Amino acid sequence: MLKKMLKMLKNNEKGFSLVELMVVVVIIGVLVAIAIPVYNITTDRAERGACHANQRMIEGAASQYAMNTGKSINDVNDLNEYFKNGTPTCPSGGTYTYDIEDGKVSCDAPGHYHYSESEEESEEDLSSGGGGG
Repeated sequence: MLKKMLKMLKNNEKGFSLVELMVVVVIIGVLVAIAIPVYNITTDRAERGACHANQRMIEGAASQYAMNTGKSINDVNDLNEYFKNGTPTCPSGGTYTYDIEDGKVSCDAPGHYHYSESEEESEEDLSSGGGGG
């Protein structure tokens, strides 16, 4: 009986062996191990870029607000009427704060654009994918 089963297994070579399947699984694992960090870095860079764009839009709206009303904003949410869907929010969940003295908006999300640094350093960090502060 055992000899008959072994003979059937040898003649029936359809399908993949366990070793072949394991090699495929290992290759897929290596590809995933490479792809996930790259995806995370790209996502973080995109979020920082969107946050920076939001800050610039808020600064522009604050300037328009000051020109229209003759006074400065107290809070970023005072600018809701200048945006179709309300004041933009940080894609990473940070909170925007407006500095009345210099007219700049900062984000408190880790690694996002803060105007407490020099403009040039932050611009370089943003373009190189670095943290911004």
